[in-house]
Amino acid sequence: MVRVPGWLIVASLAAAATPGARAGDDIGNFWLELRPRYNYIEESDRPLKAEGGTVRLAAGWRSAPWNGLRVLAEAIHADH
Repeated sequence: MVRVPGWLIVASLAAAATPGARAGDDIGNFWLELRPRYNYIEESDRPLKAEGGTVRLAAGWRSAPWNGLRVLAEAIHADH
């Protein structure tokens, strides 16, 4: 199985959706989500404590309806 980079999939879906768009038409909705998270773990039966943070970034686009169809492209990046 060949692994395809996520950005390549998103770019090809976005490029495939744009030829049908005309000036003045609704091109769809863009979104961006940033979800930072921090964890602090302390257990009563162990002397060690753990802490750490993660960040999740999600971005996407959903096209306007075209001949009863929509295109959705989403990219997610998680880091610590």
